[in-house]
Amino acid sequence: MAKAYEIGGPSAQSALMTPIFRAYYEEDLDICDPEVLADAAEQASIMSRAEVSVSCGFDGGPQRAPVTNRPQGL
Repeated sequence: MAKAYEIGGPSAQSALMTPIFRAYYEEDLDICDPEVLADAAEQASIMSRAEVSVSCGFDGGPQRAPVTNRPQGL
């Protein structure tokens, strides 16, 4: 979602949500699967499958650092 925002702002994030929700709720797919995410990004016309692989480190390249400043508990 962060990469979608970097590419096209809130409208790109919204466009990406539709194929992700469809994959999860209608097709019962694992939305943590890199292939599913790559398909969603391509369907939303945000990135190609190859760009997703490189950007997210699915190709063995560098990955984005994990978020470590999340609030703990409520």
